[in-house]
Amino acid sequence: MVPGSAMMSSGVRPQTLAKFLMAELPTGSRIVNSYTGIGIWRNPFPVYVQPFIAPNGKHKILIVNKRDAASGAIIPGAKGGHIRYLGKDLGDASHRDRIADSDTVHLGGLEVAILTMP
Repeated sequence: MVPGSAMMSSGVRPQTLAKFLMAELPTGSRIVNSYTGIGIWRNPFPVYVQPFIAPNGKHKILIVNKRDAASGAIIPGAKGGHIRYLGKDLGDASHRDRIADSDTVHLGGLEVAILTMP
């Protein structure tokens, strides 16, 4: 599944998702190699995680919950980081912001988030 494609079926307009990703991961952002495992019994994890380094040097992590159920990802060092996310509960808002209160980043069903590491 393409990261974020689950969002398109959840009522978030593709243009909104594209603007969100382009604003958070601008041209010049570099993909960082990562390993998230192979899943449980060869089933992929329900959360997609991809780290980036932004042109300004900030470390950002794209997190996509691919299922329509709450889930989370453990990201060492995430506590205190800034999370900006898109989800079904936003109403008229373009996104929401919050601070990570632990190293586990929780997402609602079909949410897409960008974690900026502290």
